Amino acid sequence: KLRQRIWDAMSLAVRLRAKRGGAKCPIKPEREIECVYHLVPVSSGDAVRFEPQAVIGASIAANGGEQMNRMKYLAIHERLFGKEFMDRLRARADQTVKFGMDDLRLMLAFWEHRLAFALMDTIPAHPAEAELRARGLIL
Repeated sequence: KLRQRIWDAMSLAVRLRAKRGGAKCPIKPEREIECVYHLVPVSSGDAVRFEPQAVIGASIAANGGEQMNRMKYLAIHERLFGKEFMDRLRARADQTVKFGMDDLRLMLAFWEHRLAFALMDTIPAHPAEAELRARGLIL
């Protein structure tokens, strides 16, 4: 239940923030932003599941296309976001992170804060962010 609440807050925060100013999907610019999109697969471990740098707003077509053709999208991601950045996210995704209940509560506070400020020009820092970084739960 707690993981679902984090996902819901993260998904809405990312989509709202991405849609500001009428922005379109960065992967398929002809499409609207409809979902949250992980730049690297999360299936191997939880390390990037809630990582703020690993998610963007994108179209459902981009999300489905990435799942069906990862190698093609790998090149697209590197072109859009840079090889060094993508290498860092992939290295992070290869790690396994175990979230305890305190970690999950902290992550929820972080994403709820991001959601509250999603439409603002800047998102003020939240104490949970520093603590999540100190615990190695976000980059």
